[in-house]
Amino acid sequence: MDKYFPFSITVVNGALRGSPEQMYQMVADFESPESSAYKLLFEKYSPAE
Repeated sequence: MDKYFPFSITVVNGALRGSPEQMYQMVADFESPESSAYKLLFEKYSPAE
C-alpha cells in the first residue's frame, strides 16, 4: 500500500488541457473493501452536485 491510499496520484501535463500549470489527477477505487470507510466519508462530506 502506498502513502496516498486509497488514492492513486498521476501527474497531468496542464498544457495539454489548456492550463500553463502542472496538474494532478487523484483517483480512488471505492469498490474495494479496504476503502469502504473512505467512501462513506466522501459521501457524507462531498458537496452536492
